[in-house]
Amino acid sequence: MPTRYRFDLEDDQTVFRDEIGVETDDLDHAIAQAVSAIDELRFIGMTRTLYIGWHLVICDDSGTELRRVRL
Repeated sequence: MPTRYRFDLEDDQTVFRDEIGVETDDLDHAIAQAVSAIDELRFIGMTRTLYIGWHLVICDDSGTELRRVRL
């Protein structure tokens, strides 16, 4: 059964909550989606200046943090 995962953006002072999230079959698939999106941002150079100190935080539907990936 698919599970809803949310992808929040956080730094030391700010949190942007993902209010919608996505449904995937498991956490590994959610992590793969997150890493792919981050890799795209890195490829075009956006993370070098705009997102220094930011993390993409993968949470389950209840808000429990499952994984944190540095941008």
